[in-house]
Amino acid sequence: MSSTEKNRKIVRRENPERLHRPKGKNYLLAIGINEYVHCPTLNNAVNDVKEFQAIMVDKYQFESGNVVLLLNQDATKAAIFKAFKSLKDKVKPQDSLVIYFSGHGEYLADWDEGYWIPVEAKRGAEEDYISNSDILKRLNAINSWHTFMISDACFSGGILKGATRKVAEYLEKDNSRWALTSGKNEVVPDGIKGEHSPFAKHLLKVLNNNVESLGVLELGFKVAKLTISDPDTTQTPVIEPLKIRNHEFGQFVFHLKKDEIRDWLTAKAKNTAEAFANFLVMYPQGKYTAEAKKLKYDLEEQTAWNKAQSQNTITIYFKYIDTFPNGKNLTHALAKISLLEEDQHWNDAVKKNTITGFYKYLEQHPNGLHSQLAQENIQKLRDDNIKKEITVPHKEPLKEVESLKSERREEEEKISTFDWKKITSRMPLLLLGGLAGILLILFLIFKGIGRTSEPEYPPKPFEYGKGKDSRLIGMKGNDGNWVIPPVYFTVKIFSQGLASVDSNNSWGYINEKGEKIIDYQYLKAEPFAGDLAVVCMLEGTKEKCGFIDKTGKVVIPLIYDGASSFDGAIAWVKKDGEVYYINKNGDCVGEDCPE
Repeated sequence: MSSTEKNRKIVRRENPERLHRPKGKNYLLAIGINEYVHCPTLNNAVNDVKEFQAIMVDKYQFESGNVVLLLNQDATKAAIFKAFKSLKDKVKPQDSLVIYFSGHGEYLADWDEGYWIPVEAKRGAEEDYISNSDILKRLNAINSWHTFMISDACFSGGILKGATRKVAEYLEKDNSRWALTSGKNEVVPDGIKGEHSPFAKHLLKVLNNNVESLGVLELGFKVAKLTISDPDTTQTPVIEPLKIRNHEFGQFVFHLKKDEIRDWLTAKAKNTAEAFANFLVMYPQGKYTAEAKKLKYDLEEQTAWNKAQSQNTITIYFKYIDTFPNGKNLTHALAKISLLEEDQHWNDAVKKNTITGFYKYLEQHPNGLHSQLAQENIQKLRDDNIKKEITVPHKEPLKEVESLKSERREEEEKISTFDWKKITSRMPLLLLGGLAGILLILFLIFKGIGRTSEPEYPPKPFEYGKGKDSRLIGMKGNDGNWVIPPVYFTVKIFSQGLASVDSNNSWGYINEKGEKIIDYQYLKAEPFAGDLAVVCMLEGTKEKCGFIDKTGKVVIPLIYDGASSFDGAIAWVKKDGEVYYINKNGDCVGEDCPE
């Protein structure tokens, strides 16, 4: 793929209609005939063409100096051919050409050919007509970027014979040769005098009501749909390629003339990032440029956020943060990442199902959603290990018993054969060594007078233990002594110097020496995080939760149906069925705030 093709792909997503198209002129050849010399008079052909020409000049990017208008007696065969020759000389490769013919048409079965009938042509005089072959030959010679022909005449569909419709992405940057005819190879009505033909009525309506750039395919499909559903006609308009060279399935686009206020109102009405991007291309330094940039950014951010929530992965949330580092959902994204990371760590711990694995989870998320379950799993695994360590005494094997008996006989023989003279000669040394040992013991005893050993706080690692009543637990230090006496139903891990404990179905907080700091009064109490802890109490028959500080003071009222511990600066809460995030002042943050 060339660098040009790569650039085109990038630009195409940003603004597929306006970028990478040649900046040439638009030419219009408009032919309308009511007053025929030898053929029946038509009612609305001239009116249709004149209004089409006015719309092109007033609303779309056509200049009056680039319009050739042939009406009634001016629309002779010679004049039409001359106009084609003039356009061949004027139109450059970057220019586009639109042709509109409204008048009589004919089809001759002998030659399987359709014709335009100029103003002076005699009825049945084939030599006076302009054949489709003549038209295609001249269009083939005009080296335009786009050529778009509109033909509102009987049997005009014959000019499309042999062409096929492609289903593809038709882009303005590619060459095109399209024709929109008022019918297939059939007779089409002229309409009520003073109005428009059924085909022209719908064509002009679409062009008049349009408020944005309009490609010929969309124009053709809209006109065909309206005409086919019109009860006053049975004709079927057709939009298909002309069978001439340089058709690459691009399309001509009718661009509106610049009008910043109109275009701004149109962009706001559409309210899409693409609409604001198109506006910014047209008005990079306009009156509404700053607002368009902001709205475009907000819409793109919302789209990215919706995508992140839909995929709900750590990677997509980080991509959102990287793209919109100051986005309004930044806090929410960080919270989502934290929850997903915690879920990963919890799943790892559950998969390992070891004391170390659950301790690692608690170390990473001391106030996590699964912290209580992690502690319960640790205690269960400890209990299981204790059971495994209790073994029933067993008899020694015979071989080991005989070995012990032999060693005992040898010791007895040594005692009976002691050399008492040798022992007596060394008695002074033995007495002196014994006296030194006694003095060392007395020194160590006196040095320790007045001191008491203090347990390590908090015990590391935490050693849960059960008391005589197997329902109650406490904590032991490294020396095996009780640091926290076994008087609680549950003891959670220490966090910021305090641990929540369940004393007779009421929760409170103790310090690392086992001293009560906050009274046992709560239905639930979670470990501290960010100097605040979640506590819950019964309000009637309903559980209500809030947050307290380390003195027991209520910082965020107990008004929530559920709450998580703070993870950084935010925590989630649930109230009246809605879940959202709050900060440490109790204010809602993020986009999910209740009204």
